Amino acid sequence: MVRHFYMFIVTVTLLTSPVTVRPLYAQEAERMTAEELRRYTAAAEKGDSHAQVVLAYAFQTGNGVPVDLDRANELYRKSAAAGNVEAFAQLGWVHAHGVGVPQDPVEGARWLRKAAEGGHARAMTNLGAAYARGLGVTADYDEARRWYEKAAEADDPMGMSNLAYLYYKGQGVVPDPERAFYLYQRAAQLGEPSALLEYGGFFVDGNGVEKNVAKGFELIHRAAMSGLVDAAVTLAKFYRDGHGVARDDVKALTWFIVAVERKLPEDDRIPLDLDSARDALKERLSEQQRNVAAARAEEILRKVGGRSKTG
Repeated sequence: MVRHFYMFIVTVTLLTSPVTVRPLYAQEAERMTAEELRRYTAAAEKGDSHAQVVLAYAFQTGNGVPVDLDRANELYRKSAAAGNVEAFAQLGWVHAHGVGVPQDPVEGARWLRKAAEGGHARAMTNLGAAYARGLGVTADYDEARRWYEKAAEADDPMGMSNLAYLYYKGQGVVPDPERAFYLYQRAAQLGEPSALLEYGGFFVDGNGVEKNVAKGFELIHRAAMSGLVDAAVTLAKFYRDGHGVARDDVKALTWFIVAVERKLPEDDRIPLDLDSARDALKERLSEQQRNVAAARAEEILRKVGGRSKTG
C-alpha cells in the first residue's frame, strides 16, 4: 500500500458526518429558509423528534441560524428521549468529541451503541472504530470486526473501508489481502475517501493488481479533493519525492499546506511532522513559487473547507 504507517481511517477520531451520504435531516437544515425555520421550530416545540434533529443540526452547524451548541444538544437530547436513532448517533459524536459538552468517550460510546443497535449504519462503523482504538470501551478487535461487518452489510462505505483494513493487516482476523481489496474497491465505488486512497494505492504500487500509476493517482486525488488529510499528505509526498509523477515542489507545498490546514490537533495517526515538511519545502522555493503554492492551496481549501468536516 501507499502508506502502511498511517492507513487506518477511524471515524470516531475524525469530525465526519455520521453518514457518508448527507442524511435527510442535514439536507433539510442546509437549505432551510426563514419560513421553514419557523415551521421546524413550531414542530420541534410540539415534540416532533425529526424536527428536533433537523433544528439541532441547524444550530450545530450554523445553517440559517447562529451556531448554538447548547441549543443543539438540548434538541438532540429531546429527540433521543423520543427514541430517534439519528439523535442517538449525533449525541455519540457530540460526547466523543466534546462538542458543546465535556468530552466523554464512554458516554459517546454508550450513545453510539444505542444508535448502532437501532440500525444506524454509520454508528455501527463508529462503534467498531471505538473498539478498534479503545475509545470509551475496552479495545477489542473481535468487536470492532463484528460492528464493521454489520456496517458493511448495511452498505456503509466507511465501515467497508475500516473492515478492509482489518483484513489487510490481520487485526482480529486471518490476513486476507484479496478480501481487503474487494472491500476497498466496493467502498471506493461508493465514493468513500479513505477507500479511494487505499484502493488507489494498490494501483500505484501494483500491489495484487496490474500497476497503473495514472489510475491510482486519479483515485488518490479524488480522495484529497474530498478533504481527506491522509490523501493530501500522500499527494504532497508523491510530488516532493517524484513517486509515480514528475517531481514538483510547488505542487508538493500546495498539498502540504492543505494538509496542515485540515489536520485536526487530536489526530495522531499521521506521524509525519507536517509543519516541518511544509517549511523545508518553503526554504528551497522562491517567494513567487511559495505564493503560487499558497494561492493554489487556498483555492483547494475553499472547495473542501478548512479543518475536517463536522457531523
